[in-house]
Amino acid sequence: MSLGLTEEEAKNSAFVQRHQRNVISERPSFVNVGALFTFDSVIGRSVGPAILAAVEDVNSDDTILKNTKINLISRDTNCSGFLGTVQAMQLTGYDIIATLGPQSSGISHVISYLENELQVPLLSFATDPTLSSLQHPYFLRVITNDYFQMQAIADLVEYFAWRDVVAVFVDDDYGRNGISVLGDALARKRAKISYKAGFTPGGPVSDIDVLLKGKSAPGNDLIGQKQRGKAWQQDGDLMCSNTRSVICGNVNFAFRGVCNRCGTARPAGAGGGAGGGGRGRGRGGLDSGGPTRAVAGAGAGAAGGGLFGPNDWSCPMCGNINWAKLLKCNICNTNKPGTSEGGVRVLSMEEPYSSDDIDDVRKRWAECFLEVI
Repeated sequence: MSLGLTEEEAKNSAFVQRHQRNVISERPSFVNVGALFTFDSVIGRSVGPAILAAVEDVNSDDTILKNTKINLISRDTNCSGFLGTVQAMQLTGYDIIATLGPQSSGISHVISYLENELQVPLLSFATDPTLSSLQHPYFLRVITNDYFQMQAIADLVEYFAWRDVVAVFVDDDYGRNGISVLGDALARKRAKISYKAGFTPGGPVSDIDVLLKGKSAPGNDLIGQKQRGKAWQQDGDLMCSNTRSVICGNVNFAFRGVCNRCGTARPAGAGGGAGGGGRGRGRGGLDSGGPTRAVAGAGAGAAGGGLFGPNDWSCPMCGNINWAKLLKCNICNTNKPGTSEGGVRVLSMEEPYSSDDIDDVRKRWAECFLEVI
């Protein structure tokens, strides 16, 4: 597609212009400008009319280029690196003075070398941060590159205090270069990409779902955790689905009925809940499922899953579940039942607590807080 001249006239005029420059230097009556973009795309359907309108505005105002007109020659790259390269080479036959586009970083990488050799400026919409005027002197970017987008993502990771993230990206030059810049940005925030999951360009959306939901993929440890540690995440643990503002993404243990970060309720029908196992102090009612977990005893730790083993024990005084190796409760400092110190006096449900029992609990709590401080 060309504006003002047919393709044959444009080719002939290119020969005439080269001949005129050899004879005498004078202002040409018109100049050829190439445009490379995908016509049938969201960007192409908006950029195409905008370029045509801009050319018409310049040509209609004689004060801009005096008596010189712009002849626009557009070519469809069809989102193909091969077709984009072919179309770019064909444009060189029209003696163009500049090329607008392409919108694809992959095509820009290829034709930048061609434009450098021909010394034709390339005004591109490509956002690949590795495309720079230092490597390609005739490459001019007309849009902000992805470096700033990656910095924003790194700031988001820092805000949520995440340390290990999983990156899902298109497995091509554009995607790999962007993830490389993201890795550098995360390193400055004391975070890192623990796993890179690339999918085929142009692949179905189901490929992304497989990467995100596959139980065998490291993505199960994923984004939203401050520390990975060992394989702590268990069946029944659930990622928060809050999307009201910024996606929460916090992974909650199975026993929680609400997200411990944003308070979003666990979706109906999701695994875990009050009957599920998981990390928790089980202090009867502080968390959803707390009472069930607190009175479950040592044997329920293994049956319920989560972090607890079969020998972990429930404190008879405060209900906290303690690791098997602990001889005292890490909350109220009560002795483990069966130890040589005699443990504590376990009351039946019908037996009321005496004032001495209450004073003893208060004393133990005070000692616990003093140790923490």
